[in-house]
Amino acid sequence: MLRAQRDVNPSLRLLGTVAFARDPRASARNQATNQEVPALLEGSGVQSFTASIRHAPAATAATLQELLEAAEQASSERISMLRRRAKATKAGKHAAPTERSLWARPDAVEALAMDYLALLREATTRMNAADQQQPAPGLTPAAN
Repeated sequence: MLRAQRDVNPSLRLLGTVAFARDPRASARNQATNQEVPALLEGSGVQSFTASIRHAPAATAATLQELLEAAEQASSERISMLRRRAKATKAGKHAAPTERSLWARPDAVEALAMDYLALLREATTRMNAADQQQPAPGLTPAAN
């Protein structure tokens, strides 16, 4: 990408790199990556974003709206299942668990959305700072 910036589109400004498919529980691996990436980018003028995007298999085949709808449906199904289980327990029976259609819990979907929101905030801040330093071709910086 850095070569493309230099050779193909010298007016392109790179704002940073983003780590995708991160496991938030892999703290040692994430820390090692956080130390290695700046060394790889040394001299390029490009910095890593502090925001990163977690690995969420359920999100790979769905839009955010589809994930939210699936999360709502899964919550409804879980409440219904818990009610059936409580009713069966009162009656002295065992209620079999129902099939789950959502691969990720609603809180996992929300966490992924929050990752993207954090990245959006950080990217917007960097874009604003870059525009103040050097406006894009054909644009003038906003008057303060």
